[in-house]
Amino acid sequence: MIRKRRLNVHDLYSEDGQFRYDGGWNLAGLLAWAIGGGAALYFMEYMYLVGFPLGFISYYVLMKVWYLNKHKQAEIESNYSDEYLGTTVGRDWDVMHQNSPASSEHAASV
Repeated sequence: MIRKRRLNVHDLYSEDGQFRYDGGWNLAGLLAWAIGGGAALYFMEYMYLVGFPLGFISYYVLMKVWYLNKHKQAEIESNYSDEYLGTTVGRDWDVMHQNSPASSEHAASV
């Protein structure tokens, strides 16, 4: 929903990549988990009907309004370029040697 099926695969495997956030913690995710979990505990009889949607909405809003402004994401900043499309069809994600996805022909020749 947030990245529209785009993912920066190379930064996903990088220790200092964009997914490092604040010391390895995504505070928006932790806050959304606490909000959804707290609501589920409070409304114990309806926990699934309250906790999951509230956690999802909290995460979405916190990421869009706060966290993505603080921690820029390449796939979003590129206006959702197909370079970051989260699919492996016709791609070889060699994260150790390349900066962008390679075609399957290149992978076969290596």
